[in-house]
Amino acid sequence: MVDARQEPTPDWLVEGATLGELAGKIDVPAQALAETVARFNEHAARGEDPDFHRGASAYDRYWGDEQNPYPNPSLAPLEQGPYYALAVVNGCFGTSGGIATDGLGRVLDADGDAIRGLFAVGNASENAFAAGYPGAGATLGPIMTMAYLLGRTASGASIGDLSLADGAGAR
Repeated sequence: MVDARQEPTPDWLVEGATLGELAGKIDVPAQALAETVARFNEHAARGEDPDFHRGASAYDRYWGDEQNPYPNPSLAPLEQGPYYALAVVNGCFGTSGGIATDGLGRVLDADGDAIRGLFAVGNASENAFAAGYPGAGATLGPIMTMAYLLGRTASGASIGDLSLADGAGAR
């Protein structure tokens, strides 16, 4: 096993031997960073994260460190340097919103009626899990199934009792 401390710090990661040094490098008030870390440490020692709920789910705990001596395998106090920071920017990962569709991938209008000839699937449509995300890859099965149904519907192929390609219920 490679000791990560022997590897050079990547360019995208900011390193400071102390919290004060790190604060100076990332242009935040040193006192504010020290207070934030102290608050985090107090809660982490009890296995809690009231701000972001890290380690609260079984999924988080499963990926935690079994050797962690604190109550939550996903949390531990930050007690000694070096300390690290990285820029966090907005990005696109997935969706828990999107265009409403029916069970055949047809886009629905504000009244819940299918719009003839307009279809959506994947991140362009609402998520099958609503606001939840059970884990990596969980959306792939529903997306593939919906894409199959959408393709059959759009082509006019039968899907048994589900076939509405003739426009029944569509405007």
